[in-house]
Amino acid sequence: MGSYKSSSGSEISLNAQNIPQGSVIVTSGGIKLVENVDYTVDYSFGTVKIINQGLLSSGSPIQVSLESQSLFNLQTKTLMGTHLNYQFNEDFNIGGTIMHLREQPLTQKVSVGDEPIANTIYGFNTSYFSESQWLTNALNALPLLQVKEPSSISFEGEFAQLIPGHPNIIEDEGESYIDDFEGTKISIDMRNWTAWSLASTPQGQDMFPDAVDK
Repeated sequence: MGSYKSSSGSEISLNAQNIPQGSVIVTSGGIKLVENVDYTVDYSFGTVKIINQGLLSSGSPIQVSLESQSLFNLQTKTLMGTHLNYQFNEDFNIGGTIMHLREQPLTQKVSVGDEPIANTIYGFNTSYFSESQWLTNALNALPLLQVKEPSSISFEGEFAQLIPGHPNIIEDEGESYIDDFEGTKISIDMRNWTAWSLASTPQGQDMFPDAVDK
């Protein structure tokens, strides 16, 4: 869910895409406005346009609430991983971790920003700790320095690498669709004559003599 409040301007950007039909609610002064009468919604690009000129001239604040499904994607996700650790002795230890995350979309048509991944990450870690009497003796040999506590040597290190990838369902190099016009619907009410505008005469034809360049 989200909301947006505006005090001026006829077009409001919702900063969201792939908005469900009918999920946008616009109010002005606590009164719910009517879609295609007071405003129109572009659900693909996430914009609201106020077409009621009376609302714009009144200067009343306009509030928009919406439900965006951009973060929801119908796809299965599989996460697998393991961690192995081996202790050579009380002082030395080494371990390794590997994890794999795979997303499987329902169809081959994937929108930009919703591409599935098949990433693998692996890493190694090691640690060493040991008390050192010779280091204590070496420090005591320095002038004006007397060490009472035993000295120790410790070391810790880690390494990790990410191997990005994608499922084979979207081809070898990966493909995503910028726009898919299947099932697209334009929410323009032809009965709302105030949203009409006079079109220009087509050029390069003989049916309309007025369009001939002079």
